[in-house]
Amino acid sequence: MAPLKVLLLLSGVLGALAELCVIPQMDSQLVEKLGQYLLPWMDRISSEQLNPSVYVGLRLSSMQAGTKEDLYLHSLKLDYQQCLLGSVSGDDNSGCQTKPSAGHLALYLLALRANCEFIGSRKGDRLVSQLKWFLEDEKNAIGHNHEGHPRTSYYQYSLSILALCVHQKRVHDSVVGKLLYAIEHDHHVRQGHLSVDTEAMAGLAFTCLERFFFNPDLRPRIIMAIETVREKILKAQTPDGNFGNVYSTPLALQFLMTSPASGVGLGAACLKARASLQTSIQGGAFQNPLMISQLLPVLNHKTYLDLIFPDCQAPRGS
Repeated sequence: MAPLKVLLLLSGVLGALAELCVIPQMDSQLVEKLGQYLLPWMDRISSEQLNPSVYVGLRLSSMQAGTKEDLYLHSLKLDYQQCLLGSVSGDDNSGCQTKPSAGHLALYLLALRANCEFIGSRKGDRLVSQLKWFLEDEKNAIGHNHEGHPRTSYYQYSLSILALCVHQKRVHDSVVGKLLYAIEHDHHVRQGHLSVDTEAMAGLAFTCLERFFFNPDLRPRIIMAIETVREKILKAQTPDGNFGNVYSTPLALQFLMTSPASGVGLGAACLKARASLQTSIQGGAFQNPLMISQLLPVLNHKTYLDLIFPDCQAPRGS
């Protein structure tokens, strides 16, 4: 692990020579007030209200929820073990109201990594297998000639690849190739409009693969796809500074913060987006906990890729 970490750090140093997407610190009271919106959700631990994204957002921020975080993570583990792995005595998951989607499973894997846990053991391997089966099924739905579409979305497809990559789990070239083709041929554009959220999530997934040197045969296409995604997101910036809209901007910034570039006006675009976000936050635009969970990391200079090497010295759930 040590040589890989050094290699990633060296990559970061080289990237520093290019223009960076930097989000200057906002007023700490404004950020803390935004984080306070998430705390009541830590008390909502019923199956239908649990969402790993809330936990991930908190762990990638400066907010500390104390024992609430411990209980929330514990509730997530109990619920996902029941719903995805069945009961201890067998495979009966009748106690589960609604089986989590592949997207929620991917977020759950991110939540485990946010708690400095690597997927391991037989139960962990079964979770990884389920996510890989999902990707295989989606790949088959897209088809050999790329004429079909995922049963869910390219967003969940990208999120699943990202979650597996963060846990250093490889996926087959054919799976990554479908997402590459979609980005290269705009298969995720609907009615002429770019899905910034999907582009950003795909960009994060590709960046993770690139950092770990996964799928080496596809590496040139992966590097090109990262550049393509960055270019598309920057072109999607509106006059008021948002990338697509105010709610897709946090995820877009997460990707742009991980992707240094030169000669594309990256720094200025991010400063403009930051100013727009501050205005939106002050105006009370962010009330939805899921949107806040994507925004808090940005305001704390973090992204989902920080889960590759999370801060394990910070207080964690047990």
